[in-house]
Amino acid sequence: MAKDGQQAEPFDSGEAFRSVYLHMLEGVALHELVCDASGCPINYRILDVNPQYDQYIGIVASESVGKLATEAYGTPEPPFLAAFAAVALGGKSQRFEAYFAPFDRHYDISVVPFGARRFATIFLDISERKRSERALRESEWFLKRPARGTHRLVSIRHCAWHVDKLRCAQ
Repeated sequence: MAKDGQQAEPFDSGEAFRSVYLHMLEGVALHELVCDASGCPINYRILDVNPQYDQYIGIVASESVGKLATEAYGTPEPPFLAAFAAVALGGKSQRFEAYFAPFDRHYDISVVPFGARRFATIFLDISERKRSERALRESEWFLKRPARGTHRLVSIRHCAWHVDKLRCAQ
């Protein structure tokens, strides 16, 4: 029953999940593992992507859907194949952070299985956060470094003061 005592509209979970898929902040891609004749994973095909995929990956959906990962991403090896295959074949979800050099981007990636040899990737571009973390580490290193050699700086200033004093006395 709805709050106002009226009968609630029938719930359509497929429609609800489609709406979440289309409007979530994360990028999502659905994939199918491609295996060789012996059953070894060799690639994966991109089955579908949500609108945020374009923003985070930089490739429009029409240029990636239906293609093998190596074709879509222009790489000789399919990105993160071992991790993705482990999820698709093992059925256990995984989450990791990874740098993807061809796009010069860092990603936070969740991988979840669905169906036989299929998996979804849910991801965010965390490149800005990684740059900020690196800048902070470098700043901390820089701030700690002078502390070790400040006595030299004081000595140089002390000598300079004496030299100036001698010049004034002459």
